[in-house]
Amino acid sequence: MLPNDADTAPDDDDYQLLDDDPPAVDRARQLAEYYTQHPAGSSLTPTARQPPPPPPPRNRFLTGVFTFPWYLSSLPVWIYMTSGLTASALLVTFLYHIMHFVPTIGLAIGMPVGMITIGSLSYAAVMYLHVVQQTAEGFDTIDDWPASGWLEWFWTLPSTLGVLLMAAVVGWLVSSLLWGGWWIPIVAVAVVLYPVLQLSVLDAGSVMIPYSPRILGSLVAHPLAWAAFYAVSLTLLAACGFLGWLTFVDPPYVTMLVLAPVSATGVLIYARLLGRLAGSFDPEPSPPC
Repeated sequence: MLPNDADTAPDDDDYQLLDDDPPAVDRARQLAEYYTQHPAGSSLTPTARQPPPPPPPRNRFLTGVFTFPWYLSSLPVWIYMTSGLTASALLVTFLYHIMHFVPTIGLAIGMPVGMITIGSLSYAAVMYLHVVQQTAEGFDTIDDWPASGWLEWFWTLPSTLGVLLMAAVVGWLVSSLLWGGWWIPIVAVAVVLYPVLQLSVLDAGSVMIPYSPRILGSLVAHPLAWAAFYAVSLTLLAACGFLGWLTFVDPPYVTMLVLAPVSATGVLIYARLLGRLAGSFDPEPSPPC
């Protein structure tokens, strides 16, 4: 979202965008011209002319990360995501449970349950990608959330869950070759590989090209940023896994009631971390074309 030319920033606000451009600048025209000339952008950072974002916080992977889901601008998204994931988790659990007793009823309700689940995951996926992109561009508060329908959001699933599945397949191949298919190496490889593939897909602009020299080069150029990201994100994932183990019951209705809100929170926090990581590679936007 482009700020108004009249906006100014108080000295004590780290995130308010400064705007030194003359008021005659037509930002909408610049954006239209840029995306006409570059229809398949190849960077996580903005290239249309806009004021540079403020410097990142001193603790890039802590400040404004764990509180982000409860920003006033983010809270509605967290509520919708939590509601959708909770309803989907409970319905899928109920479907799995009832299939053991009355398979015909399970088949009858399988389609609507599947549609609700896909809709919830699609909403979570598009919001996740939006947080990654906006955070990478240097924004702290996000106000311009996507407003299209879930049918459009559905096509973000290959770029999110599809990438996660790709990482899991690589983990399965590695585990099968070295550890006989043991599940722990599968999870470990997927967790470590996923952010590399996810940023590569976003940087390349296509899920069919999970390769980006810039992202792979960042592993060597910015090892401390990657180390900090993995330290915080792995702690977050371990805490969620431990909570799931702690609350597990059979049938896992209570577990789903606990894990669905935790998962919605984790999605937003992880997207925030991934965006901060991407922003550390190229903290300032490119000059206008």
